[in-house]
Amino acid sequence: MNQASPMNRIVYFDIAKGIGILAVLVGHSQVSSALNDLIYSFHMPLFFIVSGYFISSNFQTPRTFIAKKAKYFKYYVISWGLTIVLASLYGAISNAFGGREYDVSQIIGYWVLAGVCGLGYHAQVSGTQLPSIGPMWFVLAMFWALALAEVYKGVRHPIILGGLISVLGLVLNCFLVLPFSIIEGLSASFFVALGYECKKSRYFQTASRRSKTICLCGALAYLAVCLFFNVHIDMVSSSYPLLVIDYAGSSCCSICVLLACRKLEGRIPSEGLLSSMGQKTLRILCVHNVEIDCFPWWLLAKACELIGLPQAFALLLACIRVMGAVLLTLFLDKGVKAECTKRRFPRVISNL
Repeated sequence: MNQASPMNRIVYFDIAKGIGILAVLVGHSQVSSALNDLIYSFHMPLFFIVSGYFISSNFQTPRTFIAKKAKYFKYYVISWGLTIVLASLYGAISNAFGGREYDVSQIIGYWVLAGVCGLGYHAQVSGTQLPSIGPMWFVLAMFWALALAEVYKGVRHPIILGGLISVLGLVLNCFLVLPFSIIEGLSASFFVALGYECKKSRYFQTASRRSKTICLCGALAYLAVCLFFNVHIDMVSSSYPLLVIDYAGSSCCSICVLLACRKLEGRIPSEGLLSSMGQKTLRILCVHNVEIDCFPWWLLAKACELIGLPQAFALLLACIRVMGAVLLTLFLDKGVKAECTKRRFPRVISNL
């Protein structure tokens, strides 16, 4: 019997998502390459698998689907807009105080173009070096992956079609740059289809010991390969250096995390920090997107160098990012809910 939260949530999925968003924050802090190989083996695939698991088996019209998934665009636009404003403000202040010269209109143009492209990494497009929109590429890719799931979830074996769509994404990535992270969404389709298959087969409730053992062995073997060759999947750029091994290995790693969370859910408070983080992943990601692009982390790096702690900076950065993103998200949540309560907006509260 699974624990259920007051809103009838499946707690072990919230815990797994909490672990996933924690891994995102730590992974972007570049603590060590070995730790990144470990984190990248499961953290992004995990979110797509979980989202696939909760796809409705009923077909939805395009209008209904877009209405239900509007939150993805809401969080994307909020974080993208804040990033543009803060980056422009930084450029204007630098000009005013005689620092580096910035063309504020050019900065805005670069950020807008990066947002339209859905660039989660610094890249050169049409001869222009564009900034990264940070981890919010994931929001766009998730939208496209779930939209595609509406097409193939009615077939007998959606995982096969999802796999073929992912291959198409990898092929297109070699020749094209499509806007709004469409290619990344195509490439991630396999993981969404896998989550949907797990739901249809009730895998997490009925998995045999043999199946779990095979999954664990596959995960350990994949981690060994990643660590030995110092490679990992990078879904932000649709980079799967080991191709089929990446898809199979990261799937095993993600499923092992979910199985472990299901095993431990009775020992972890249903309203604990990890579960709470898992319920607020999009909001935490939104906060993280702004800080990763706009906060002057180089000042902390310089301070660590001056006091002779260059190696400690990465760990310090990871701790600050984790605590800062979580605390700021909780603070904003409480502030918004208090304001909504005061103004009697029950429908808004129910959507937070």
